[in-house]
Amino acid sequence: MSVAVATTQTLLSTKISTEATEFMQPSIALSLNQHLELEQSRRHLDGIDDLQRLKDMAKEFLLNWQLERAESKRIIQEELSPQSLSL
Repeated sequence: MSVAVATTQTLLSTKISTEATEFMQPSIALSLNQHLELEQSRRHLDGIDDLQRLKDMAKEFLLNWQLERAESKRIIQEELSPQSLSL
């Protein structure tokens, strides 16, 4: 890994971890690509002036977030079920 990439990754990691500590568990780490995508999305959101569009995007985000949580819970329960332990 080059020094520039390592430095960028460290800077992004520091910035994101200080801004989003209440949303992220310490055991969850984002890849460099995820950090870059996150920063790109943040900049895109900063450029939106239409309040209704932002509200619609926030509602869509909330729905997708809850669907992701439900699917994660389902997968964990499926993996921990007695049937999977006996295999």
